[in-house]
Amino acid sequence: MNLLTVKKYLFKQSLTKFQEVQLKYINSILQDILVPILCDYKNIDIIKSQITDIESFYFGFKQNPSLISEKLALPLYISNRFFIASSGPRFGSIYEDLIRSFLENFGYQVDERVNIFKYTLFSEYYQKKYSKQQKVIDFIARKDNKLYLIEQRTSEHSGGGTAQGSLLDKFKVFLNWIIEKSADSLINKGIREIYLIIFISYSEKHEILTEQNVNRGRINGLIGKIVENLGDYFTRLVNKGFKTECKDLASCLKEYRRLVFYTNQIKIEFRIMLGEEFYKEILGEKYSSLKNKIINEELGDDLWVIYSILPYELRLYYEEGFMWSKRIYEMLISRYKNIITSASNEDDIINKIASKIMEDQKDLRLLETNNLSKQYEYLKTLCAASLILYALKCPSRLGI
Repeated sequence: MNLLTVKKYLFKQSLTKFQEVQLKYINSILQDILVPILCDYKNIDIIKSQITDIESFYFGFKQNPSLISEKLALPLYISNRFFIASSGPRFGSIYEDLIRSFLENFGYQVDERVNIFKYTLFSEYYQKKYSKQQKVIDFIARKDNKLYLIEQRTSEHSGGGTAQGSLLDKFKVFLNWIIEKSADSLINKGIREIYLIIFISYSEKHEILTEQNVNRGRINGLIGKIVENLGDYFTRLVNKGFKTECKDLASCLKEYRRLVFYTNQIKIEFRIMLGEEFYKEILGEKYSSLKNKIINEELGDDLWVIYSILPYELRLYYEEGFMWSKRIYEMLISRYKNIITSASNEDDIINKIASKIMEDQKDLRLLETNNLSKQYEYLKTLCAASLILYALKCPSRLGI
């Protein structure tokens, strides 16, 4: 298994950029919610107290449950509620951080969530009196003599007309700088190509966006907004001396999703990029291969390990009064510490602990099945969870 908490906190190993991003977002969920439930059984009563009367009315939770299933329902619901509420807001942020890591991995210098009125490269375009203005763009990236201003939308149905206007207002400011003052400042700093990019990652069905699954109606709606908001700026670019092969903005955007304006010294290209073409053209790799490489070779298993055992552990607690993950953690401290100190990686520790437990617990039965391979597979997952508790020093305080 690939346990980032164990790598970083126990083995003191360096993590890759992608692993650091993942750990940054899952660390608080692990340490504030999920792990404390396993480390201190009193927390089960604390999370049960978080239920509201309205939730009780809705679910019909019993005030004095007597059956195992009745007792299990409430803490399982509350822990899931906290987990989902905590995870939801992180999805967009972790994706943005991953994109930044992808760009950096492919040689780009990247700034994320940039107020263009404070970006050093643009310092000659804005005056100090505008320093309090906020026009924040998702990414500004630079590679060789190319500059990229990137607005990222996770899904093609993100936002309505107001959101689309916000999507374009940074480009308005930038284009106005070029029109009113010229591109000389950027040319003098080595910039020869500027790309203004709207990058839309996924379809409504959460698939990477491609020519085959893009919603033409939504793209055409966005194109309409682009022409309405930026059309005058593009016309003014031409009047400023920029050349273009495009005769009709809407037609060019619908056919090519790009507009190109150029002089002898610099090119400005406006693009609507679908997810797949962004990964191929900007990152030089297909999305599917990049995704598989990151998920299979780099990202950690910590969160799903803890999340997957929690229902079984809560049930065991109500049936037997203990949880195996906590018990194995206590074994690690008292009896199996030498396994940790002599091991070279997580899998080595997990396999040795699981084998030891099988030797010591002859009649061990963890799941309602006689299939020994499945029993052993689940035991290794429990050992992985216990190793995470060990690496995190088994925090007992809930952060709720």
